[in-house]
Amino acid sequence: SPSDLMNCGENGSASLFLVGTCHRDPQGFRRCRTLLRALRPDVVLVEVSPFAVRMREAHSRFFVRHFLSHLKGAASTSRILLRDALRTSPMRHILRQCALPFELRAARRWHSESGRPYFCVDDSEASRIFFLDWPELLSSHNLRGLLQSVPRDVGDPAEEYRRARAATAASPWPIPRRGAGTETLLWNRREQWLETTIRCTVRWLRPSRLVYLGGWSHVVSNGGTSLWDRLRDLNPTRLLLDEVDRPELFPH
Repeated sequence: SPSDLMNCGENGSASLFLVGTCHRDPQGFRRCRTLLRALRPDVVLVEVSPFAVRMREAHSRFFVRHFLSHLKGAASTSRILLRDALRTSPMRHILRQCALPFELRAARRWHSESGRPYFCVDDSEASRIFFLDWPELLSSHNLRGLLQSVPRDVGDPAEEYRRARAATAASPWPIPRRGAGTETLLWNRREQWLETTIRCTVRWLRPSRLVYLGGWSHVVSNGGTSLWDRLRDLNPTRLLLDEVDRPELFPH
């Protein structure tokens, strides 16, 4: 119930909410705003790095122009109308990656409404590594391959939230693509960074209610390595963002 959510964090500890999002969620901004207005956090932490924010604020128009220019050629080669190509899930996802994430935009709106602070808390060094893949991500070759080989309904947010909900019931839940190489090292580095940041925020700012907004893979168990696993001693409340549409939890 709403009162149960508001009363989390017994024994004088901070109420910590770990909110798992689907980054592809077209309703994400509205849902985040509803959640923040309901929980009224003192501090919001967003899973995006300062480096990633600076890159998008400085270069998002260039990224979009580059993407559209290459997509036009890829769509023509694939005999798909540009407007139809733009409707496919992979292309919508790439466009969203070129813009500021909805989680950050919602946190900024909450700040403007309430004066409460928000912080971008992901690892900038990891973001720099991810951005090295962007030339390939936006290339004509990659876009053509996505248009020709990926089912157009891939990445459906409702299905992704269903997967996330199933993952919360599994202990531990093995996340695919975590091998023994660079991706595993980056994953562990990011989770440790996020854990440290949240613990420092709780310790130094002492918020009565703290909300973390980030991809749902961080808030499910993964053999002791995920953010959720690392923060269990703080007794966090875990939510998936689509739960804001449940009237028994978030009455409208």
